Amino acid sequence: MYKMYTSGGENPQFRVENHRFEDDSPLHPLIKTRTHVAFKVDDIHRAIKNKQVILGPYFPFERFCVAIIDHNGTPIEFIQTDLSEDEIWGVLPTKSFLYPE
Repeated sequence: MYKMYTSGGENPQFRVENHRFEDDSPLHPLIKTRTHVAFKVDDIHRAIKNKQVILGPYFPFERFCVAIIDHNGTPIEFIQTDLSEDEIWGVLPTKSFLYPE
């Protein structure tokens, strides 16, 4: 769908992921060319209100909503979820339209 590949995230201290994209990935150029941080928020719609949204909000997997904004040329990711870190990292590789079984 997004022609994106992710690796990393194994270190529980920071969970740094590496993203790679196919040339014809439909994602916004900032997402494909700039690093970004992610913040967990209680209300994703409030977090992105009046912001320049470049992706989402969408659910890459159940109970995990993501949106990315352009903040002065830097992509910022917001995540709204009630999943624990262990649940997120256990679910991520499976049960997802990004990472189908």
